[in-house]
Amino acid sequence: MAGYDFEYILFKSDFRYIFMGLILTLAVFSIGVGYNRITGMMTGGDGVDVVLRIDYDGLSEIHEMSIEPGTTVFEALKEAAYVEYMIYEEGEVVKGINDIYNGDEHNWTCKINGNPITDFENHELRAGDEVTFSYV
Repeated sequence: MAGYDFEYILFKSDFRYIFMGLILTLAVFSIGVGYNRITGMMTGGDGVDVVLRIDYDGLSEIHEMSIEPGTTVFEALKEAAYVEYMIYEEGEVVKGINDIYNGDEHNWTCKINGNPITDFENHELRAGDEVTFSYV
């Protein structure tokens, strides 16, 4: 069985140029480039900083997030928590967040910067926005 001469391959052959090119490419992309888990795409590093709060009747979970420009409130919520929802022609309706579900007396509500909002699946977040989902 013939063995491979890895020292020759890595340091003396033309492969070294390819190898160094890969290292250089990774170094360039690691500066100012990020990965957005919401969209699954590489970003330019120009994230939008927002705060998303999930309030469970007095107990709060706070998520400081850097998101891709154009990310909706609903996408950010799905990034921060486990969300069960239904899709209707009018839009998405949250049924539960982190295993806390709507009921006869309690429902999830959404506010952005203190203002109630119902079309959160279409509302794009801006830098400095504070989103609160409350179970009331």
